[in-house]
Amino acid sequence: MISLVNGLRAPATGTLLLDGVDRLSLGAEAWTRRIATAPQFHENHIFTEVFAFNLLMGRRWPPTAEDWREAEDLCRELGLGELLDKMPGGMNQIVGDTGWRLSHGERSRVYLARALLQGAELVLLDESFAALDPDNLTLALRCAREKAETLMVIAHP
Repeated sequence: MISLVNGLRAPATGTLLLDGVDRLSLGAEAWTRRIATAPQFHENHIFTEVFAFNLLMGRRWPPTAEDWREAEDLCRELGLGELLDKMPGGMNQIVGDTGWRLSHGERSRVYLARALLQGAELVLLDESFAALDPDNLTLALRCAREKAETLMVIAHP
C-alpha cells in the first residue's frame, strides 16, 4: 500500500487520487513533494554525514537558521534532546557507520523526524514505532499526530 501511495509502484488497475488528482496528471515530482514516507527500518538509512543532514535531506541544503531550529525542536519533542546534548558536535555531529552510532530507537525517531520535516500533506509511516519503548512511543505518536497534516500508519501486531 505504501509503495502505491508514495509512487514507487503504479496501480495495476484503478486510480489513486491525492486531493482528486492522479499521479500522472500531477506529475511524479509534484506527487512526491506532497508525500513524505518513513519506510520500514531495513529500507531506511542513516547516512555517514552530520546529524542535521540526516534530518533535513530532501529540503534545501544548506539549511536556513529556521530549518535548523525546526529540526532541533522536533528532535527534542521526539525525546532526542539527551542525544543532541551528549554528542560533542550536536546537530553537526557526524553519525552513521563511521561516525556516532545511533541506537535502533534513535534511528527510528530520526526517520520519523525526517518525514515530518518535509512539510508534506501526507506522511506515511511504515512500522515507524516498532523499535520504541513505551515512553518514546507516546512522545512519537503525539508528535506525529500534531505535526502531520494527514497521517497514514502501517503497524503489524
